[in-house]
Amino acid sequence: MKTKEKIKKFWNEFKKNWLWINIGFYIGITIVNWIGYFFGFITLEITIIFTLMYPLILFGVYYIKKSKYQKNIYKLVWVVGFGLPLGGIMWFCIIYIFHGAPWAPLRNSPLLVQIVFSVISTVLCWALGMYIMYRVGKKREWRFPSTY
Repeated sequence: MKTKEKIKKFWNEFKKNWLWINIGFYIGITIVNWIGYFFGFITLEITIIFTLMYPLILFGVYYIKKSKYQKNIYKLVWVVGFGLPLGGIMWFCIIYIFHGAPWAPLRNSPLLVQIVFSVISTVLCWALGMYIMYRVGKKREWRFPSTY
């Protein structure tokens, strides 16, 4: 059996049994987190977050895949899930240019001007990032690369 055939067979099996594989991963990561907590390597907050949040995410993904509103959910993921991080990256660049750099024009401005500029630039960057991802999602017909 060639390597490409083995990889294709593995991914087909993974697609069929993805829920069981994730449940096994959850059990393993929970055991490792609690052992790490008891030995003092991991804080209690991180251990509890992984223990409680992973099943919620897992069941959410499971029901999204079975939902009749799947297209609307994909639109939300494209626009909000990818648009906000894109807007955040743009915001960090703008804030560095106007506030952080030694030659920045708003570096020594009053605090009120800095706060107003930060809030307005945050909202505008998030809106621009979500608009860009809306256009990209619409162009791709709201499909992810793995669903072609």
